Amino acid sequence: MDWNKSGLFNRIQFSCFTSGGTAMFKRSFSLLLSLAVLGSLFFSAPSYAAEPYHTAKNPEEFKRMIVNAMKNHEPALRILYTGSEQLVGPNDPMKMIGNELRFKPENNYLSRNATYGYDMSYDDNIDHYIHNFRFDYFLTKDEQAFVDRQSDAILKEILKPGMTTEEKVRAINQYVVDHVEYDDATYEGTSVTLHSYSAYGALHGLAVCEGYTSIMQTLFDKAGIPSYIVTGTVYGPNGEGHAWNLVNVDGIWRYVDATWNDGQDFTWDDDYLYINASVNFLIRDGRVWDWQDYPLTPDSPAAETVDRSQEDKLSVEAVRKNDRTYLIMYGVNEMDDIVVYDENKEPRAQARVYPDYMHNIDGENVFELDLTVELSYSHEFEGKFYVTHASEHRQESDPVLVEYDFRADSKPISPSQITFEGDYMYINGSFGYSGDLYIYDRSGKLVFTDSIADNEDTMLIPLAGLPSKGTVSISAQRYFGKESPKTVIALPDEKQTKPSSRTEVDVYLDGERLAFDVPARTMGGYTMVPLRKIFEELGAAVEWDDKTRTVTATKGNIRLTYTVGEKHAFKNNQKIALASPGVIRNGSTLVPLRFVSESLGNEVYWEPYTRTVYISSSN
Repeated sequence: MDWNKSGLFNRIQFSCFTSGGTAMFKRSFSLLLSLAVLGSLFFSAPSYAAEPYHTAKNPEEFKRMIVNAMKNHEPALRILYTGSEQLVGPNDPMKMIGNELRFKPENNYLSRNATYGYDMSYDDNIDHYIHNFRFDYFLTKDEQAFVDRQSDAILKEILKPGMTTEEKVRAINQYVVDHVEYDDATYEGTSVTLHSYSAYGALHGLAVCEGYTSIMQTLFDKAGIPSYIVTGTVYGPNGEGHAWNLVNVDGIWRYVDATWNDGQDFTWDDDYLYINASVNFLIRDGRVWDWQDYPLTPDSPAAETVDRSQEDKLSVEAVRKNDRTYLIMYGVNEMDDIVVYDENKEPRAQARVYPDYMHNIDGENVFELDLTVELSYSHEFEGKFYVTHASEHRQESDPVLVEYDFRADSKPISPSQITFEGDYMYINGSFGYSGDLYIYDRSGKLVFTDSIADNEDTMLIPLAGLPSKGTVSISAQRYFGKESPKTVIALPDEKQTKPSSRTEVDVYLDGERLAFDVPARTMGGYTMVPLRKIFEELGAAVEWDDKTRTVTATKGNIRLTYTVGEKHAFKNNQKIALASPGVIRNGSTLVPLRFVSESLGNEVYWEPYTRTVYISSSN
């Protein structure tokens, strides 16, 4: 027998959230209605021969019989339909009951408290088909009677003569917030309590979001306030499931979320964020639901045409302060919603502009958003992103493009930190941050990686995992930061027992070997390199005065001048000594390497066995 199922049975997976402070803490759970819980309701082949049936002459009678059976907690219902209007299209029994329960406020609570199954059987005695329904309820009749009694008593206690509808809604919300606690054990799945999904559980002080919405719905119904239970997702279409209420306040429909109001550890202007909420407010809040299927709030997108030209203009810049990245936004208003999208227009962070975090600078409202916190788990998010904002009753603004790499720099490893002893390489000195260490061979292949800690003074690396000889490049990367420049290190070669006797010298800059027209060489115990080539490779602009044989190199705010043959040079007009005077060989001026590199803020490491110089640039 092929049973169609609806109601809660069709919503096996469901989730719930509460709010906390300025951030929303997810409360998700699985609605553990299993086939075992429902017993053999949908799988055994029931016998209908001895069961009575009711006769419906039109679709309205048909619907009324189903609703009355569920209100009376009847386990089953059989209907003989004799009307001339066929039960197809909008009158299909499953569509009919679904719409009757979901979109009529007075019946909405039934869809949350019961599951139902449906099929048709042929009755030989009357030569006619019978429509068969089976119902299963969260609550027993006694439990439902308890809910009715307690709800009546609560309303008698909290509703006072002369209250407006809005005051009644607020009083009901406040009572639920004060008397219901979120069921973390059911949420976490450590101890599932099915009553926590119902008004009965809420009245016993423990519930998840379905329980919160069910008791709210019950109290609204008994107070004569039209309302619905709404289901959807939070934090976007792929977020977690959630339930809240839609209530009619003196002809105006507004949304109320007692679950998130309960999790809110502050009130704003003595008010809750999720009471009298609008469609636009919840959409900007990241909620997704079929809002078009429900009565519209006054500012619903379909109910009001928003003039985008009136949207406040947003100006955004990214800055780095104290190792953190901030978005500085100008032109925002209190309670605006800020959304940060990545390059693919996917939302990555969201914030609300609370007055405590807003400043007024020269008459303009300024808001700072700490991206390092908001995107702490998205370290690949870099380069290009977009920012929008929206005020109440207005659509989201056009996106503002921001191009900025928010990742922190990682301090490179200095060659002076590297020592070798026995079968190990030692990296001495604290990194100053936690992250990862990478070692590459000469081809650029990653051959070793390990984690580093900011309080680690020495790292021990076994040489057995590295190439047997030659050079390796070492870099580090702080968590959520950029990888540092590579530092080239020569590995010890057991075959080398004494330094090479050759005079030519190999020079590597950030792992790349430099080629010179006139080779670098040792002269008088000093490494001499072609002046123009090494200056330009280090990023300096070079000028040569042939008459005075003076070279001038400029890089940023550093200006170096040197006259060939002199034993001193000038750095920003400050005289500095050279270990050896420069000379001219084959038309090229050679100067001491250490003077050139260190004067421009670089680190130099000399490997005597291979006669190789390694330079780590300041870039």
